[in-house]
Amino acid sequence: MSYKHATKPEDIDRDSYYKVYDDYAKNLRNWFVAYGIGGPVLFLTQESITEKIVQSGYARYIVYAFLFGVAFQILLSLINKYNNYTIYSLSESEELMKTKKFKRAECISNQFWIDKLLDLLTVVAFGYATVRVLLLYI
Repeated sequence: MSYKHATKPEDIDRDSYYKVYDDYAKNLRNWFVAYGIGGPVLFLTQESITEKIVQSGYARYIVYAFLFGVAFQILLSLINKYNNYTIYSLSESEELMKTKKFKRAECISNQFWIDKLLDLLTVVAFGYATVRVLLLYI
């Protein structure tokens, strides 16, 4: 079976790529929020782990790291939700699409670096907290 590289836009099934992207984005958000809440619950409901975390002097930083990770994801969801609603609601007419509000929302929706930055910050925050806890057992 040979693989043919796409050379023209019409060679790409953009809808199928977007669907896959959308599925991964939703799964990643769900995983981030679940881990950001589940991690501290797991660490703090296990008495032996809780004692080690408190005695380490890093308890506050571990909790903050998890909270920041979840906060980054909530912020990203809020940005995307309100921005996409603005585009949706103003796309009813060509006149509304000429407004600064629509153009600003459209510009923000094309700034993928916002998603990448907040996802990266989430990974760093969760990674820091997780490594801090794991290092207590080495």
